[in-house]
Amino acid sequence: HPLFNHIIQSEWLWVPNWIWLFLGTIISLVTARYFTNLFIFILALGSIQLSLIQSSYAYDPHHWGLMFSQALNILRGGAINPYYGVLPQYLNAFGLFIFGQTHDVLGGYIGLFYALGLYFIYQLWRLILPKKIAFGLVIVLFFLHSHIIYPWSNYQAFAFMVVGLYFYLKGHTLENRKTK
Repeated sequence: HPLFNHIIQSEWLWVPNWIWLFLGTIISLVTARYFTNLFIFILALGSIQLSLIQSSYAYDPHHWGLMFSQALNILRGGAINPYYGVLPQYLNAFGLFIFGQTHDVLGGYIGLFYALGLYFIYQLWRLILPKKIAFGLVIVLFFLHSHIIYPWSNYQAFAFMVVGLYFYLKGHTLENRKTK
């Protein structure tokens, strides 16, 4: 790539050639038709895995214990205290009912919502931005916040907001195409 050749020949920046070859390969793959969707999907799966690891080693009885105990109270028919709203607690209870009543399941289940949000934010950005920029933004987002830290409801809200906005904008753009 001519840009890489110019940068490699610059005196102020010396980087091994294999790095530029790697970057050039990544850029050519990003322009491939299905690579970016597959890569973002794999990134989302990696986010779920990292969330499971985080929930396995997190020892925080206040944050993790609060959300876990509230979901268990719903499953057992007990009273709930809607500290962070009622819907996240019912969603967490549903996840514990489906996947099992363990601490790790809660982290993986909420990580699933975050991964869904990561995938759909890429699809959303693809509607309004060029493919390479949308891909780069999701990579930056993943490096800044790759997995859930606490089992908070913001990850679930993120997924619902992004999916809703994506389908709204996708329907709006399809509607505009039909009227033209």
